[in-house]
Amino acid sequence: MVDLRNAVPSDLEAVTSLLREAGLPTEGVEDQFPAQYMVATVKGSVVGVAGLELHGRAGLFRSLAVRPTFRGTGVGTALLRERTECARGLGLSQVFLLTTSAPGYFEKLGFLRTERGAVPEELAKSKEFASVCPSSATCLVWQP
Repeated sequence: MVDLRNAVPSDLEAVTSLLREAGLPTEGVEDQFPAQYMVATVKGSVVGVAGLELHGRAGLFRSLAVRPTFRGTGVGTALLRERTECARGLGLSQVFLLTTSAPGYFEKLGFLRTERGAVPEELAKSKEFASVCPSSATCLVWQP
């Protein structure tokens, strides 16, 4: 059984390992970790993670990763839905993300393609937008 819970400081090593395994960047994760991250666990082991970083009135959805043995089981979708509900509860006006490999997945879940230039200035200055993700990454937005 998979449980979702708020991340705690001791999850950072497992989360960064999971992100590396998924080929996702780890730079900047610690900036808002653990406060803005949710993990999926099985018997206490982290099998999934998703972050919702706060940048003014906009959010940045990042670091959605699921262990290969749990992919296709709904863990990623559950994490995404939890983070979008969190965004709604926080009153965020928009949530952006960058992806190089899964734009179709996020579009099926309500994200829309947008131009990178449409990102609010405060978010554009984040590590994720400013330096971590390549300029070729697809930018998407979700509006509560």
